[in-house]
Amino acid sequence: MMKRSIIIVLAVLLLAGCTQKGETPGSIPPTTIETQTQSTEADTTPEPVPGSESASEPETEAEAKSAIETQFAPKTALETLSETEPTVNPQPETERIVHESADDLTPDLSGNWIQSGWEEKETFMICTIADEIIEISWCMDGGDTVALYWVGTAPNPTEHGDYTWDSINDKERTDFALLASGDDTKTFTYHLDSDEITYSQSAMGMTTTVRLVKYSAE
Repeated sequence: MMKRSIIIVLAVLLLAGCTQKGETPGSIPPTTIETQTQSTEADTTPEPVPGSESASEPETEAEAKSAIETQFAPKTALETLSETEPTVNPQPETERIVHESADDLTPDLSGNWIQSGWEEKETFMICTIADEIIEISWCMDGGDTVALYWVGTAPNPTEHGDYTWDSINDKERTDFALLASGDDTKTFTYHLDSDEITYSQSAMGMTTTVRLVKYSAE
């Protein structure tokens, strides 16, 4: 009986000590692993940075309204165009036209010519050049009388500048003309600077230089 009483007293004392430490009778103390896990979770919890909440949120209602209006404000036409890629309309390639200057062109002798100073002469000469043929006639009585003087070849110039050629007489036409030249050939010279054609003409033992100027292109 006495041993039983001692065991009961010891049990009561043991229970009283556990109650003072805040432990529930029969509970199992946490293990070392569980204690380390709880400590790690507590240490990894991010702490709020001072001032971060105030920086991400507008300080006033007016600033918040302004931020919303700016975000959803309609874009201007210039802003819209600047965001879109420009449309390039391909232009057809045009052939470059190079116009030759008058200084680079060969002389054109075709057309009608007349003796320089004809207004003051009773007798003068007129000339027509066409299809590489030159035909010269006398004009008398103020132009009322016309007589053939020369019919011959007139090759087109091939280079720019003064041009000289020997015209071959077409005697099938000149042999029966009373005032026509009987020469087999006659030398003609085109002068670029003065735009004149010159040649020699002989009559009654006198030789003169005739100057022709163009007065019509037809």
